Amino acid sequence: MERTSTSEADSLDPPQQDSIPNPPPDRTLPLKERCGRVVFIPQIGMAVLFTAPHGVWLHRDGQEDHKPEDYTTFLAKEMAGITGGSVATWSPEEIKKTKATGQPDPENRDPAYLHPAELQDDPWNLILEDHVQRCGVRCVHLDIHGRRDYIPDVNDKSDCDIGLGAMFASDSTRAKQLKTALHKALSRVLATTGYVVNSHPALQGRWSNGRLTLTQQSVSKGMTSVQLELSLSLRKELNKNRDLRRRFGAAIKAAVKGFC
Repeated sequence: MERTSTSEADSLDPPQQDSIPNPPPDRTLPLKERCGRVVFIPQIGMAVLFTAPHGVWLHRDGQEDHKPEDYTTFLAKEMAGITGGSVATWSPEEIKKTKATGQPDPENRDPAYLHPAELQDDPWNLILEDHVQRCGVRCVHLDIHGRRDYIPDVNDKSDCDIGLGAMFASDSTRAKQLKTALHKALSRVLATTGYVVNSHPALQGRWSNGRLTLTQQSVSKGMTSVQLELSLSLRKELNKNRDLRRRFGAAIKAAVKGFC
């Protein structure tokens, strides 16, 4: 059985194990140096941050290693470019290494499956902190993930899952507003393509076992946050179809504009 992404696994509640965090970054250093293997490109065009945490093989406590989600790094960068937002991804060196070895570096832990005790010195969480400090709490975080294509009796019949579990747990009114805006905008773009947008997927990208996804982390800082799960078919199409990619990014920009 194929290994699952964060949102596909968030209902499994695996047993807790002691975490082994990376060596803590020196917090006296500039953010860029503290991020280590994560590339962070801050922009000021729009108070939006795109992240792609699953661009490499990653360790998860108590589970199989998490495999890379193809094209998510590229798409996060492209969406940031289209919207004028910021972006955080694994470095090209880490991506090259993970492709060569087919396994995670011992120090690369899944930032979307962290124990609260790990957050203080995790580079991805540091980037979330920087984003809210630069932009204020009226800012948006879009976490880009990959899901499997539809398999009957296994997953939702969808290509674009709008995961708002973290938001609904914090501010259901704002979550409903964002769900409506994103579903309307993205459905319009994909209407003639056959790709399906699901605004209420069965799995929402919110852990209930004490671990935290990136959207749970950002919502805890006051941000408006959503996890977008894109099917492999849609990711491939967005990768090769520049016009669709541009319109998809513009739809995201229009949908979240009122939240930042």
